[in-house]
Amino acid sequence: MATSGAHIHVVDGKQVAYPDGKCPICNPEVATQKGGEFVPRCYRKGDTIVVMASSGIMSTTTYWKKGNAIMHSVRKIQRGTDGKAVLGADKQPLWLQNSMRLSIALAKEYFMELGKLIKEIETPASPPTTDVPQRG
Repeated sequence: MATSGAHIHVVDGKQVAYPDGKCPICNPEVATQKGGEFVPRCYRKGDTIVVMASSGIMSTTTYWKKGNAIMHSVRKIQRGTDGKAVLGADKQPLWLQNSMRLSIALAKEYFMELGKLIKEIETPASPPTTDVPQRG
């Protein structure tokens, strides 16, 4: 439950309360990893953009020069029936991955539509017009 001066985000399906002004999601400048707490983040490394959505889910979007396309992949740690991460022979977690190739034109269209959606979400709806005739 949120306490006074706090708000809630749902992270990995669980409600997490953050103190106002110290929320790593709303205020990424204060985001740090303390005590093993995961902080979502996004960064660029060369021709790849990485989104770490949670400790077990990540997305990469990479420019594939040879195919002149964008490769978009979403990876998730594979879990057994007990909920624990499945480990490979090297004792590292195994990742399940889905990928798709987008042409440059389709990637542009996708990001343009995503930009419009974000703008609509962030822009408050305009107030209703009062000079429209009404039936009496």
